[in-house]
Amino acid sequence: MRYDPRQLCMFDAPSGQPMPSREKARRRPNKFFFAIRPPAGEATAISRLAATVASQHDGAPLNADNLHVSLNGVGAYATVPPDIVDRAITAAAAVDFAPFEVVVDRFLTWDNGPKRATVLRCSAGEAELKALYSVICTALMQSGIPAEEAPGTPHMTLFYSIAVLPEQHLTKPFAWRVDRFCMIHSIHGTGRHKLRGEWLLRGTRAVDNDQPSPTRLLF
Repeated sequence: MRYDPRQLCMFDAPSGQPMPSREKARRRPNKFFFAIRPPAGEATAISRLAATVASQHDGAPLNADNLHVSLNGVGAYATVPPDIVDRAITAAAAVDFAPFEVVVDRFLTWDNGPKRATVLRCSAGEAELKALYSVICTALMQSGIPAEEAPGTPHMTLFYSIAVLPEQHLTKPFAWRVDRFCMIHSIHGTGRHKLRGEWLLRGTRAVDNDQPSPTRLLF
């Protein structure tokens, strides 16, 4: 059966009546997306920070294995779609991008509803993360997978709670060299992230701060 990229935008709700996010997640529990993850040492340290701060605000911290910075979405599905996964893997293998440095130095809460996320933000690496998103976006579209559209800024979620924390700078920032990206399979309701692929950044293409991004960013 030929793949129709429009199926990524099809919903079970009638036109003009968007399906509630919880119901959508229940019906389509298999979510796929590209991301970068911190190395093991940094992930452990960030997880400790998340647990410490979350304990002070009745929060539920993410475990170290689930810490990530989201890049491109690949879609959410009722069952695992082998054809789409294969296309996404092919797209990822075609990405040409150079490694870069990320420095994470502050956290704050985004007050965007009852499920408030306290997140880490970076002082170095945002431009590169956005450029990497654009490169992956182009590769996905060339493989027949349309880009998902959503606003946002590069961040790493630490925990969810009802508390709203102002921006606070870390006394000791986290820093690492981003030399790979991955595709994650998130299964709604299980708290599980499955790694479906990982690709080294071996290219020479780097961020060009003089050129505007041709796509809308998804983080």
